Amino acid sequence: MAFLKSRFSKALLGAALAAALLSPMAAQARTEGDDCTPGPGDRPETGLNGSIPLSARQGPKGFQGFWCGVRKVGQHALYNRGSYGDLQIIIDDRGSCAYASMRDPSTLTLPTTGTVVLDVSVPSHPKDIKVLRTPAFLRAYSGFEMPVDAVTRRPGNIMIAGFKDFGPNNTNPIDIYDVSGPDCLNPQLLSSTDLGPGRGHHDGWVSADAKTWYGIPFGGPDIRVDPTRVDIHITDISDPRNPKLMMDWNRLQLPPDIYAATNATRNFHDVTSNAKGDRIYMALYGAGSCANGLLIMDSSEIANRVPNAKLKYVRWLSWCEQQIDPDFGDGSSASTHATEYMVHENGREYVMTTDEGSALGGAACPSQVTFSRMIDISDERNPVVVATMKPDASKGSNCEANTAAGAVNGMLHYLNFDDRFNARLAVVASSNQGIRVYDLRDPYEPKQVAYYHKEDHIAADQPPANLYPNYQNGSPECEGAGSRCDTVFPGATDFTRPDPRLDKENCFWYTGWNQGGLVILELTNPEYNACMRRAIRGQGRFMDPGKGKKSVTFTLNGRRGNKGRGGLEGSAQVIDNANNVIIQVNSLTMLGGVRDACGPVTGRASAVQLEGDGTFNGRAASFRICAQESSAEGFRGHAERFALSCTAGCAYETGGDLISGNISVTQRD
Repeated sequence: MAFLKSRFSKALLGAALAAALLSPMAAQARTEGDDCTPGPGDRPETGLNGSIPLSARQGPKGFQGFWCGVRKVGQHALYNRGSYGDLQIIIDDRGSCAYASMRDPSTLTLPTTGTVVLDVSVPSHPKDIKVLRTPAFLRAYSGFEMPVDAVTRRPGNIMIAGFKDFGPNNTNPIDIYDVSGPDCLNPQLLSSTDLGPGRGHHDGWVSADAKTWYGIPFGGPDIRVDPTRVDIHITDISDPRNPKLMMDWNRLQLPPDIYAATNATRNFHDVTSNAKGDRIYMALYGAGSCANGLLIMDSSEIANRVPNAKLKYVRWLSWCEQQIDPDFGDGSSASTHATEYMVHENGREYVMTTDEGSALGGAACPSQVTFSRMIDISDERNPVVVATMKPDASKGSNCEANTAAGAVNGMLHYLNFDDRFNARLAVVASSNQGIRVYDLRDPYEPKQVAYYHKEDHIAADQPPANLYPNYQNGSPECEGAGSRCDTVFPGATDFTRPDPRLDKENCFWYTGWNQGGLVILELTNPEYNACMRRAIRGQGRFMDPGKGKKSVTFTLNGRRGNKGRGGLEGSAQVIDNANNVIIQVNSLTMLGGVRDACGPVTGRASAVQLEGDGTFNGRAASFRICAQESSAEGFRGHAERFALSCTAGCAYETGGDLISGNISVTQRD
């Protein structure tokens, strides 16, 4: 147990302000370490948790990557353009789509600048389809959002972005696209609206009901010099074809004592809202002072469209106010970066934050300490920091050892949850520390359970699309390591840019790096991957369109023991009498979401991919099997489907829609 501390009583703010801001509450602290147990195929960190030593970055192909509890499913280089912005995905009856934006530095006239639309129906091989180059989508950073319904958890029918920071000639457009369907690969532009000077978008947020847009500029005038500075601007997008600016807001509208506590820094950095949209949570970016922390504002008048609506002050929580962890010092070291609202699976509301500071540039010791906080806001006027998350490499006490190893200090940077409205996992995209996965089930003691540092090298079967746009597996020019398609992105110390996004149909996490582009990952522990806990059974006949009018029969069962958390169990049989083929799969080696090309089976609608070993007409062989139920919500009307292909020991594939029998997929929790 550690007591909360404050430095407001010192000269900065004075005793009266300290009394207004202090909280008498205390909370438990936890020292975070590496809680991931390496499994088969993992390549664990060789230095401090969260560190990439110089020794690991040396070699002809650069850094080869570290990972534990995670494996890469697919990757797309995004034209080697770097400067990743943000990411959104749709995986449902509208298709399988990802949208990857680009921030500065970027050359606006290049045809590859903009937001790339990708077909991710085969996650192991994403395909770029087009680049959206409307004014705001040319350079969209964190101000790139898609509403998510708090009840259905389904992505909404619009996609919106604001031009990062201040646009050309200080124009600041927002663009809104219709992604309601039927094909998410072809979003339709609804509007492009210039919000005018001072209303840039370093960050932005769309309310869950898709009616309100919040934009956060970064840079611009100091509030103490220019009282017209815009800290946040708010736009009514309830008619997405005709957005209307509702209001500008800055700190001068706060109570005088709170304004005095926050005016020492220039920028806010991040904003999110709760499910009802009647509260917003803003990060004040104030390294070097106590004007650094979380601001909670009442936005109910905005949500309810009250005439002459105003934001109302609820609470300002300075990082100097609550120090449950001695590694944070006084809390003023690094700037508040992300503030992400969520409802924990225990039903309580929290905001999870990250910091940003000179650690991203590898400052000399003592470096800034840049960690993450879990803040209980269930009593919003008395928010409580209940836990911190920090890779060992970020601790000030380890700075000298980390520097001696030639490692660049990193930081937890952007984040997201497996379910914002029923959160169990947080996945953090770090600077120079890769993807870090935290189990939040005990919010007082979050555990790091997995991580993934991307490698410098993209293998020959995943070439940069701009160099080889017509590439297909097996192209002679792309055969083997060292081929023309082999690519090395030098320098493992790289930003993981976008908020990670979860494809719940297949349990894949979408994220990306400045160098290396879009990356699709899978957690390998079934405790944290619901798709690995699925059980599948099926039997029947299907008509393979490539095999004439003869049908193929199959039986299939697969699952993990111990309620989905144990070893693999199952078997399969395929009989193709027309081609004299009998296949028997006796042991399974993989069960999870659909990642590879599997005939008619898509990575949606309660589908499962299995791999296993057995025999092809009595000879040893290995196989990939995909099967799909038709009853999943949002996919009703699709036929049940089965597909099998030989991956070793034979050359055979088959698949089709069932003409009799059934397939049943059960989620085991």
